[in-house]
Order: sequence, then C-alpha cells, then structure tokens
Amino acid sequence: MISRFLIIVLLSYSNVVAQSISVSSELDTTQGYIGDVFNWTIKVTNIDGRQIQFPKLSSQNDTVFVRYQKLIHSNQTVTGITFELMFWDTGRFQTPEYQINILNENGTVTSSITPEPIDINILSLLTISGNTDLRPIKGPVTVRSLFPFRLI
Repeated sequence: MISRFLIIVLLSYSNVVAQSISVSSELDTTQGYIGDVFNWTIKVTNIDGRQIQFPKLSSQNDTVFVRYQKLIHSNQTVTGITFELMFWDTGRFQTPEYQINILNENGTVTSSITPEPIDINILSLLTISGNTDLRPIKGPVTVRSLFPFRLI
C-alpha cells in the first residue's frame, strides 16, 4: 500500500517538474569599463507549446543604455531574448528589472517570471592608468580657411 502511494506521488511529482518552465539569465562578463557592451541573454526552456512574451526593454536611466535587443528563435518558437547593455557610470550595478510573460490561448497574461538580477562592476580607465591628476586644458586648434580671403 505504501509503495503504491509512493510510486503515485513520484510519478505525479516528475510530471509536474517536467512541465515547469525554466528561465536562465546569462551575462557575457560581469566586469567592464564605461561604454563597454555587455551581452545579456535570457532563455526559457520547457515551454511545451505555451506562448511566451518577451517585452521590449527601454533604457532605464542615464546610467544604463539598452543599445540593441533581439529575440531568439528555436523551431519557429520564440525561446529567448538578447540585450546589448552599456553603462555610463562607474560602480556596482545589476541587470535591469525584466519580466517574461506567459500567455494563454487568448493572448492574455496568465503569469510572469522575473529572472534573477546579475551583479555588474563598472571600472574607470583612470584608475588603471595610475594617473588620476587632472590634465591641462588644451587650447583651440587653428583651422585654415576654405577660401583664401585676405582682410584689407
């Protein structure tokens, strides 16, 4: 009796686990410099014919800029999205907040999944060079005139 119950529970559990949607979030590097491009990829597995919506991500603020975004297709199905992120300040940041929507047959959102944020460290090039002193201001560069006019 107990063994039958255990088998039923295990089969039910394996059926539920096999149907659960899994989300992975990957970043090509977690450390860079101001203006570097970071490739952030979010993929969904175990879709099983469900419709997944990957909304567009707009630039969050002056510090984080979304340069490019492209959907990932597998077997005529959208399975992920790739973002190119650029950071314009030094310090510690996280990947932007993002939600993946799971849709029903009517196209309405039934649930949402948020990937775990990934920490990113943005360094300054000045600390690497070792010279943190201010540089002298350079004067204007003289430009030759396009037309040879002489002032009389």
